[in-house]
Amino acid sequence: MPEIIFHHLHHRHTYNVWRNCLIGGSFLSCGLALSSYLSSYLVSIVNQGNRGDARGNWLAEDLNKGRLDYLAYFLMCVKWNRYKRTNANSLKYNTNITQKIVLNAAETQ
Repeated sequence: MPEIIFHHLHHRHTYNVWRNCLIGGSFLSCGLALSSYLSSYLVSIVNQGNRGDARGNWLAEDLNKGRLDYLAYFLMCVKWNRYKRTNANSLKYNTNITQKIVLNAAETQ
């Protein structure tokens, strides 16, 4: 009789462990798929951005001819960039200056 109880408890515990592993694996697969789509999107944006460059594309078919180092520098700058925060008063002040410039330009015409 104790063997039956042990087998039942062991089966329940194993089921819970496998269920958690399957859920974690599905989240991992979804994360990998999403990162793959995002990297493909980034590559297409980079290719469209420097298509007309005389020196060639950053991500050329032949990596010896491409400028992959430019892409690495660009990604480092994007990662380390910190945007300056502005408060509402400075935005209001800048808006007033812009309105004065537009009004002065309209008066001179």
